[in-house]
Amino acid sequence: MTKLQNNPLILFQLIGMFLLICFSCNTSYAETANQQATDKSILKLIDVIGIQENFLENIPTLNSEKLYQEKVMPLVAEAELTKQQETQLEELLVKAVKNVINDYKESNIEQVLRDDYLKTYKKYYTQEEIDAQIKFYSSEVGQNILKKEEKVSNELLELVTNDIEKISQQIEDKHVLELSNEVDKILGGAENFKTSQDY
Repeated sequence: MTKLQNNPLILFQLIGMFLLICFSCNTSYAETANQQATDKSILKLIDVIGIQENFLENIPTLNSEKLYQEKVMPLVAEAELTKQQETQLEELLVKAVKNVINDYKESNIEQVLRDDYLKTYKKYYTQEEIDAQIKFYSSEVGQNILKKEEKVSNELLELVTNDIEKISQQIEDKHVLELSNEVDKILGGAENFKTSQDY
């Protein structure tokens, strides 16, 4: 028999130390896995993905164009414009875009967005998950995926929108026709209902 077998106390102490080490490792891993993400790591992820940068590039332009379409175009919709007037309106749109972008830059929107991102990411992601995303999106594959995401999203949006409109139109026409026939029976031949294809 070995010395350990002859001395059960030492054996139990060693087993206890082993179990304690295992427990500590598991606890440490669990704490890391559930650890709340830090502001620094979240901001790094945002920078790697380029979320805020893309937002600040696109939204001001979209808003200025919306302003032009909703406020300016109705004023000239019925007018017969000369070439000079068309040029002046185009210059007005360019100026509006620049002014809107400048106002966004002078506002506190960056800080507001940063706070929104921090609050939301902390709510749903652990530190381990943030670190994993940073590692992935910092890689060559991750960067390639980010570059393709905008094109994929835009194409999907167009396809899905078109398909939904097409299917919705078919369903609407079917039920409008059925409803029209039923109403026609009730009213004794009145033809007051039309499908969308009749308009």
